[in-house]
Amino acid sequence: MHTLCKGLTSVREIPNTVFVRNVQFKRTTRSPQLQINYTPRKQEHIVTVCNSKGTLVSTMLEQFDSERNHHDEVSLGEMPKVWPGELKDRTRTKFVFTPESILEFVDAIQDDNPIYREEVPIVPELMVLSHMAHHVLDESMLLQLDITFSAPFYGGDVISVEKLEIHSEKHTQIGECELVGTHGGRARCKWIYEEELMNVKD
Repeated sequence: MHTLCKGLTSVREIPNTVFVRNVQFKRTTRSPQLQINYTPRKQEHIVTVCNSKGTLVSTMLEQFDSERNHHDEVSLGEMPKVWPGELKDRTRTKFVFTPESILEFVDAIQDDNPIYREEVPIVPELMVLSHMAHHVLDESMLLQLDITFSAPFYGGDVISVEKLEIHSEKHTQIGECELVGTHGGRARCKWIYEEELMNVKD
């Protein structure tokens, strides 16, 4: 997923004032080589990146919400508790992205957007997607992961996994949850585990 994230941020035509509304990962094998497609629309930018590991789609909006620059005082010392969850593996259902970890992530994927380098930075939406795939869910079983953001998370926020629902449909297991930050951040997360991948893991 690192290569897909890096490919997405390599598109320099996107203005820094956009905010990510939705990021989606799908397990596909349609492209052996990295392919990047940028589709600018009126007040909307869509970037699709695919390789042999999967497809990553980011939908960004130009209409900037001024409230994104206002937030409560963030305490970087507020650390999460960790315990086993209900997501079929040992998982963290609360987590924190520090400003240092945010800077390390955006440097690694070469994203130079200044909102990730402020004193209290916004958490990159790709970082949330990557964390959910690698640490909260089981990436080896993921067929699709879709996160829609309604308010940004900030460095130092404790982000909680809430309203967890998991059910089965035919040959897939479908999960949903809300991600809620201590300073107003919010996102809706949906994922699909494929039965064949689950059986291989077992």
